[in-house]
Amino acid sequence: MELNIKSHHKLIKKVYLILIVVICISFLFIGKKYIIYPIGEFFEPKHTTVEFRLKEIDLGKLKKGEPKEVCFPFTNTGEYPLIIKHIETSCNCAQTNWNKQPILPKNSGEIRIRHNAKKIGHFLKTILVFCNTEKGMVDLRIKGKVEITSKTGREQKLVTP
Repeated sequence: MELNIKSHHKLIKKVYLILIVVICISFLFIGKKYIIYPIGEFFEPKHTTVEFRLKEIDLGKLKKGEPKEVCFPFTNTGEYPLIIKHIETSCNCAQTNWNKQPILPKNSGEIRIRHNAKKIGHFLKTILVFCNTEKGMVDLRIKGKVEITSKTGREQKLVTP
């Protein structure tokens, strides 16, 4: 009986030791941004720099219900591949499209934004590009005015109180 209790205590000590080691290792990874490639390799992306030709585009006057697409061209001006992790828009009225592959240094790419002109009036929308730059993101903007047009093609003024 005494032998069984000693082996049980040794087993509990081993389990606690393994648990402590796992917790300590997990603390090393908290707050790190790792990329997982399909081959299963982990690496922490190096910071690079990106230059957008334009950070704000004026879409001008849009007809209600007619979407418009714009393009934000950019160049990776850094020494490491540019990785666009994801892009967020300030509303559901703008959809994004971009190449999901890393952009090599000195190469260019583009982010396409499609704005669905559903609400009448002026708009200013923000697009946040999350990538491996020092700041961690780049903010872009689109603006314009959505107007309603009659069947004759003449613009109707929006009456506001």
